[in-house]
Amino acid sequence: MLCERMQEKGKMEDPRYEWVREIHQMGCVPHIAFGMGVERLIRWFLNIAHVRDAMPFPRIFRRHVYP
Repeated sequence: MLCERMQEKGKMEDPRYEWVREIHQMGCVPHIAFGMGVERLIRWFLNIAHVRDAMPFPRIFRRHVYP
């Protein structure tokens, strides 16, 4: 199924994706790609109402960071 999908996307001959095929030939561990993140982990440990309150550094778009 992986090879069919890679063929559809035109990535079968691309050497950058060779490692993906090798991993699946050797046998890949089944997983669901779970990734919680630091902010969500802190929120869970401290029982905080919203994840935005658990961010150690605020994420402000279009801010200018000066050295």
